[in-house]
Amino acid sequence: MEALLDYAWLVVMLPLAAAVLTAAFGRLMPLRGSEFGIALVGVAWILSALIAWQTFTSGTIDPVEHSLAWSPLGGGFVLEIGMLVDGLTSMMFLLVTTVSLLVHIYSREYMAHEPRFTYFFAMLGLFTFSMLVLVIANNTLQA
Repeated sequence: MEALLDYAWLVVMLPLAAAVLTAAFGRLMPLRGSEFGIALVGVAWILSALIAWQTFTSGTIDPVEHSLAWSPLGGGFVLEIGMLVDGLTSMMFLLVTTVSLLVHIYSREYMAHEPRFTYFFAMLGLFTFSMLVLVIANNTLQA
């Protein structure tokens, strides 16, 4: 079941995809792009719930960490970009995606009459993406 933890990056990328799709095609959609945000954040919530279920029902689980050397600097120092998935990450994924999904659902009706509705949903997707990047980052400096 560790394979599910290896795909935790999908939870982070789905709100980004929602933001890009909303910005690109939101004005052409019947609900002005809110369907992208609600659907993709909903899928991210399902994935985060599965990851949390796997983490909390398996007892002790080894954290999954992946990193990539991004930019070598002088003196042997290398900037890395990476992810770390452990129990805390699983819990925070579930918390952030739950709140974000509820905000997306509530905002659909609350912001329906605003002229920049599509822009709002694109920015909401980017905000959700940013929060999830902070959750999955394997160190504070790269976040």
